[in-house]
Amino acid sequence: MVKSDTLFFPFMQSFWGVVIPFQGTVMFAMFYLKKRYQFQVKESITMILFLYMFSVLFASFAGIWYSVRYLGCN
Repeated sequence: MVKSDTLFFPFMQSFWGVVIPFQGTVMFAMFYLKKRYQFQVKESITMILFLYMFSVLFASFAGIWYSVRYLGCN
């Protein structure tokens, strides 16, 4: 991503998440990547699914760490 996208992209994703409550950020990301970086729709969807899978994986590890560390679950 270009340096100017560092602040613009997350801000606009949040904005479209409010404007279109159901998957607005996904639609924005798909169209933005297609227009700005000439991604194909298939590549955009693949990247978005990868980011969702990464966030689920990260949240899972954080939840396991929290339950072991603070709740004492073994």
